[in-house]
Amino acid sequence: GNSAASSSILEGGCVPVGPAASGKQSSSSASRLFGPIAYMELSNTGTGPADEMCRAGIARFRQRDFRGAMEKYEAALKLDSGHVGTLNAYALLNCDVGNLQKTEELYNKALSLYPEHAETLFNFAAYYQLMHGAAKFGECEKLYARALEVEPRQINCLFNLAALYNSRGAHKECFEVYKRILRVNPNHVDSMCNSGQLLQSHFRDLQTAQAMYTRALDISPNHDTTLYNFALLKLSQNKPLEAREMLERCVQVNPMHLWAACDLAVLAHSIDSDPDRSEKMLLEILSRDPTIPNALCNLGVLRQTVRHDVLGAIELYKRCLAVDPSHENAAMNLQMAHKALSNPPPAHPS
Repeated sequence: GNSAASSSILEGGCVPVGPAASGKQSSSSASRLFGPIAYMELSNTGTGPADEMCRAGIARFRQRDFRGAMEKYEAALKLDSGHVGTLNAYALLNCDVGNLQKTEELYNKALSLYPEHAETLFNFAAYYQLMHGAAKFGECEKLYARALEVEPRQINCLFNLAALYNSRGAHKECFEVYKRILRVNPNHVDSMCNSGQLLQSHFRDLQTAQAMYTRALDISPNHDTTLYNFALLKLSQNKPLEAREMLERCVQVNPMHLWAACDLAVLAHSIDSDPDRSEKMLLEILSRDPTIPNALCNLGVLRQTVRHDVLGAIELYKRCLAVDPSHENAAMNLQMAHKALSNPPPAHPS
């Protein structure tokens, strides 16, 4: 799941890159926003027996020894039935093993004892957000609002609230929350990156998006998602050489950023006119993850237009659409490929 603020799960849309003979090649048109953060660990510096037992449980949990952790948490709650750190940590364990009813019981117990405990309010909201999504939108919003009454400058809380609004398509509200975060911490790079993404994709304000990305990279030059989003912005402005420089930096920082690698493969074809290298790069990406939609679509275009292998292209477009049914370029290319099969071009005399 995309639970940590530092993760960057990216989503493939499609904008054509360079001229394609027939069939559009795809670059990712948008990245998903970061978030939400799954859990805030409580600082536990107490020296009582329940505190020590809770810390021992957390150590077991980190080693993925769930049974050992459960025993320690149960022992801590025998010593102090209202130990808030244990109630939160035990809730997280239950969520991890799929016991959601017990998770909710533990958070509800903690909040019945400490209704203004900011970390519990946050953790319960984040649990609802990650495990129940839209069904618990109202509960999440209320819990975050309660947490922010206690700690108005709590960045994790604001960050998750922004993700919550984004999941609803409430982009204006989402953007306002990022502005709040940047007032609290003007150097919060993930919020700058996400603000740039909203400006780019939803408000079509490329100038301010560019300023936001530039500011983010001044603070964190190796922020891979900012590099990637900025490259997409450059592609949309038809500046492929500047885009390529950023994509190369992105894969240098994060060799697992296969979306950026895919766009580099497309540029090898469209700028360098080197379909052999492009094909090799796309096959390498698909050997690492056979489900990257844009790699499948772009390889299909290459097979169709350069290798004249329409059947092979059709199979790749279908694989792309199986992974991402809303992939517009693959759907359009598949239609065109079927047409090409039923109306083959006249053979040229040799």
